[in-house]
Amino acid sequence: MSRPGPCASGYPIGAADVLGQAELVAMATDLAEVIGGAIVLHLLFGLPLLTGAVLAGAVSLVLLLVQDTRGQRRSERVISGLLLMFAFGFVTSVVASPPDPRGRPRAAVSLSVA
Repeated sequence: MSRPGPCASGYPIGAADVLGQAELVAMATDLAEVIGGAIVLHLLFGLPLLTGAVLAGAVSLVLLLVQDTRGQRRSERVISGLLLMFAFGFVTSVVASPPDPRGRPRAAVSLSVA
């Protein structure tokens, strides 16, 4: 049973509808997260979209499992660690290949027309 069902008996008539809409919004954001993760994994590593979606969904479920079994504080630490890892990767890529100070983009692959 979904969350709006049990809440319908304790809240006024319109409140269950609002809770149902909130549940749909939460599902839509979860779906967008999985699809976005699949697209990113496809663009970065060439994974098929279905494989990327399964992997992104599995990572999301693991994060939720950490929150449910270890508590909110542990979940916050795991997510903070992931954010630090992404920031470190970004800074490393900027140091390894600094942007052009004149503002012109550099091509990842040089194209020459003969």
